[in-house]
Amino acid sequence: MRSPLNLNDEEIENLKHIGDYDNIDIIRLWIEKARYLKKKYGKVQLGFNMQGILSTAIKVRGEALFIDFFENPDIAKKTLEVCFETTENLREYVYRYNCENGYPEIDRVQATNCAVALVSPDIYREFIMPYDLRLAQRFTSKFGIHHCGPNMDRFAELYAALPKGIYYDIGYGSDVEKCVELFKTDAFPQLIRGRLGPHILLNSDEAGIESEIKRIINSGVNKVVCVGADQNTPDRNIDAYFKSVWKHGNKQ
Repeated sequence: MRSPLNLNDEEIENLKHIGDYDNIDIIRLWIEKARYLKKKYGKVQLGFNMQGILSTAIKVRGEALFIDFFENPDIAKKTLEVCFETTENLREYVYRYNCENGYPEIDRVQATNCAVALVSPDIYREFIMPYDLRLAQRFTSKFGIHHCGPNMDRFAELYAALPKGIYYDIGYGSDVEKCVELFKTDAFPQLIRGRLGPHILLNSDEAGIESEIKRIINSGVNKVVCVGADQNTPDRNIDAYFKSVWKHGNKQ
C-alpha cells in the first residue's frame, strides 16, 4: 500500500481538485482496456473501490490530519473538500464511460466510512457528515453506508439523521440491534448487512459460530457476511457458517 503523501500546510492550501482525467496515464490505460473488452464482449462496466473521503484525505495529509481536526480545522476541511470533489469528478467520469459501454445505471453509491471508526462522533458530525449528506442528497434512491469498524452504533444516530439509505453495512462488534432499529424503514427495500468477525470463524467451534450467526440475524439484519478468513480456519467452521446462515436466515 502506498504511503501517505504527507503534504504540508502550504501544499494543502495550494491543492486543487482533479477535473480532467483524460491525460492521466493510469486512467488512459484503464480506458484502453475497457475499449478492448467492449470490442470483444459487446459491453463492459468500469468499477473500482472509491474509498472513503476520510481514507483518501489521510493518504493526502497523513496522520497530521487527526491533529488538524483540533488545531488546524481549515486545513482539514480544505483537504476533505479537495478529496471529495476529486472523487466525485472521477465517479462522474466513470459513469459517462459506463453509459457509453452499456451500463447506464449506478447500482449503489455508498459512504465508505472505513476510517470513521478512528474519530469521534463529534469529529464525524463536523467534518465528514456534510459530505455524506451531499452524497445522500445527490443519490437519493441509491445511497448506502459502509462502516466496517466495531463501533457503528456510536455513529448510528448521525447516520440515521441522513436520508434513509438502501444499504447499511454494520461492522462486526457494533450493536447490531440498535443500528437496525435506527436505519430500518418500510418505505422501500433495504439491504442491512451484519458481519461475523473472522476471528470467530477461526477460533470458535461449530456451536459458537451458529450462536453468533443466530444473534446477528435475530438483531434484524437481512444478510450476514464474513469478510475475510484466516488461512488456518478449519473447513468444519466454514461449513458451520454456511449452514447456520441458511438455517437461521431462512426463518426471517
